[in-house]
Amino acid sequence: MLNRIDSKINDLCDFKRIAKIHVVFSLIYPFLSLMGIFVHVYGMIVDTLLTTLHILIIFLFYKTLKKLGIDAGAQKQKKIFILELLLVFIYFNMTGSTSFMKCVICLIYAYKYYLDYKVWSIMYHEAYWVQLYGTDIDFSLDPTEWKNTWRGVNIFLAVVVFFVIILKNTSIVVLVFISLIMRFLTQFTTIDDCNILFKKLESLDGILDSEEKASGNATWMIAKAKNLSKLRIVRNIVLILFLLAFLCLRYCYYENDFPVYMSDTPKNIEQYYKRNLMGIDNSFEYCKFGLRDTSTGFDTGAIYDEELHFDSTGIAWDYSGHFIDAHGKIVVNVPVFLCDRRSHRQSCIYNIFAELSGNHAEWFSTGADPYRTYTDEGRFYLIDGVFKFDTELFGKAIISDKGEIKELFLRIFDD
Repeated sequence: MLNRIDSKINDLCDFKRIAKIHVVFSLIYPFLSLMGIFVHVYGMIVDTLLTTLHILIIFLFYKTLKKLGIDAGAQKQKKIFILELLLVFIYFNMTGSTSFMKCVICLIYAYKYYLDYKVWSIMYHEAYWVQLYGTDIDFSLDPTEWKNTWRGVNIFLAVVVFFVIILKNTSIVVLVFISLIMRFLTQFTTIDDCNILFKKLESLDGILDSEEKASGNATWMIAKAKNLSKLRIVRNIVLILFLLAFLCLRYCYYENDFPVYMSDTPKNIEQYYKRNLMGIDNSFEYCKFGLRDTSTGFDTGAIYDEELHFDSTGIAWDYSGHFIDAHGKIVVNVPVFLCDRRSHRQSCIYNIFAELSGNHAEWFSTGADPYRTYTDEGRFYLIDGVFKFDTELFGKAIISDKGEIKELFLRIFDD
């Protein structure tokens, strides 16, 4: 079964097609991410789909390089794939952004771009080697010229990012866009030439394999592979144990709960919260909130992500698309897309650039926040039969007491 899946994946891995998809998406993905600093482009739902597609394309490019026998490039592409998975894991579990985690994320991105620089350098060198020893096809670019261009483009990108950080000036982020486009053009223009030469690679690999076996290097390679296999087993066991320990600390909570003193909590209702085992003052600490009826003993459990603020009628917004009563029963459902928010990945990028600009930005947005109107009779979410919302991605919205959208005032740019 696994062999059949692997065979089908290899069939998809046509170098020209996958490489072009890879470089195009490698431009679009960071471009949209940076645009999200200034413009509401998309929310968590779309970002999850784009990130999944991005990781899939990286994996297919790795399989393509491996299929061609470009082992050095494939190994570095594999590291990029692992780093992307690591970033997704970090973003998914982060609940705040400390200076340490910001530095870690920036270093991962820097290392990832360095690896990508090396992958394309190796790939181009491999294609030129094929031309020298296996074909009489003229390469359109001199390897020295291309190497200097590729190095210069990447140095320019690194220098621009460095000055954005040092000068704390996000207005020059346009230079990042320009450098990404230059990088894309440098990659894209070499794909067709490399594709022609890589078609000759299979026959050359056959000659090299025969020579290596004849020289006796195959025995040494097998022994080395066995030693590496043992090390990988030990490494994987350590990583699995670390992962399990981290997940236990992140998603397990202390038995004791702590009261939340809110003046708007209904009579006989106690709001409380529980902390996870990660401790405090780190990027993975988290609290869950719950409601307890002190007269009946009814307890919703710690299931809410934010403190609940009740109005005078005893309903509260649960920050997950519902108005609930004091026992957690859903009173009104709000359309899911209105509650969409920046993903954790977007929030991290937005938070870093907000800090560089000297502004404050909340790490984990609530997506949609309803207004509470204060009158002589009390405070109310529902006024004249409608709820008024300020949504993160769509602007202001008016919702009926049945959960239907009455009006939507679109907002594109940040206030």
